[in-house]
Amino acid sequence: MTKYFLVSIGLAWLGLNASSLADPIDETTSLLKTPSARAVVIQKDPEAKKADDRVKSLGLSAGSEQKVYELSSGIFEKMALESGGDAEKMSNQVQKLLRDPGSIEKQLTPEQRAQIHDLANEAESNSAVKLISH
Repeated sequence: MTKYFLVSIGLAWLGLNASSLADPIDETTSLLKTPSARAVVIQKDPEAKKADDRVKSLGLSAGSEQKVYELSSGIFEKMALESGGDAEKMSNQVQKLLRDPGSIEKQLTPEQRAQIHDLANEAESNSAVKLISH
């Protein structure tokens, strides 16, 4: 279940930010991939802060947190292509995936599935270490 949570976190970013940007596709993918750009949004937007806090709550390394956002960017790019850039279709798809994150698995490439699996294993491993040390 953690692997689907990872995807839903990144997708939450898409739902938060895509509608407020002048060029939502390019700017959202750039925002997701660029830590300094994300940091600006996180400071200004309480919902973005919540999404980022959820990523941080997984106890992933900084590099793995970045991978969560990069994966989300790749998923977003694919959604944009498949929808022809139609903001309403993309929004509907994001909302569907937020309700049922497991439904995204069939849309992922084998590489994306493997990356999510590795991130989920790291998050679960870190959770187990925290439980043992407390």
